[in-house]
Amino acid sequence: MNASSPHPLALVLATVALGACARAPLRQDAWSSSVAGREVRIAVRYRPQDAAVAAQVQRVLRVAVPLAERWGPLTPIAITIHPTHEALEEAAGRPGHPWLRAWARPGGVELQSTRTWSRGDASDAELAQLLAHELTHCVTFQAVADPGLGRTIPVWFREGMAIVTSGESFAAVRTGAPAPGPLAVTAAAYRDDSLRVYATADAAFRALLRAHGEERVRAILATMREGAAFDDAFWWATGTFLSAFESGWDASARSAGSHG
Repeated sequence: MNASSPHPLALVLATVALGACARAPLRQDAWSSSVAGREVRIAVRYRPQDAAVAAQVQRVLRVAVPLAERWGPLTPIAITIHPTHEALEEAAGRPGHPWLRAWARPGGVELQSTRTWSRGDASDAELAQLLAHELTHCVTFQAVADPGLGRTIPVWFREGMAIVTSGESFAAVRTGAPAPGPLAVTAAAYRDDSLRVYATADAAFRALLRAHGEERVRAILATMREGAAFDDAFWWATGTFLSAFESGWDASARSAGSHG
């Protein structure tokens, strides 16, 4: 051991201290704002070391919430800030997803602290975009209400809606591809080829909007809330069988180019 090397006991104590910090009791702040004349309440849960991140989250919610509510009202939820990527994966139940930064459920969002992102922080614009994406998922899940019916929503629809709403674009990923790709997504593809999955979802949802418009998308969610599975709601709202759209959407996406 050279003179600059830390003593083994110091390493142990540092590890224990970090572990204790990660397990420290969660603090909680209530964020509330009037959106289109309606009060929206979001609890922001965090540990002491992420107080600054919690303040940033509360700041950017003023941008993210109205974007997500493009598709319907958001009922009270909680955003939990996790101090490490491993803690996020555990909370989300998604081990082995190194690209994951947040995960949404009907009742809230699990968020990896921007303090532990690879760059060590995030701009307000980046965090607002991420939260708009995740809150759009919350709006979708809450609109459908029944978790069993929610599981019938295809990945391309769920992710495409969130991507378009948050202002992301994956057109560059699609450039040069012979076709946008299949709409059926396996768990392995979602884990190992997330950019391609998101690019496909982006293009497919934009094709849906061009063909049927936003009100038909809202009608899909409203019909599911009444108890219909996604494929039945899709047919009722658009007059098109889901299988027909999924087999023909790529031609529409290619004809629209990257400007859809």
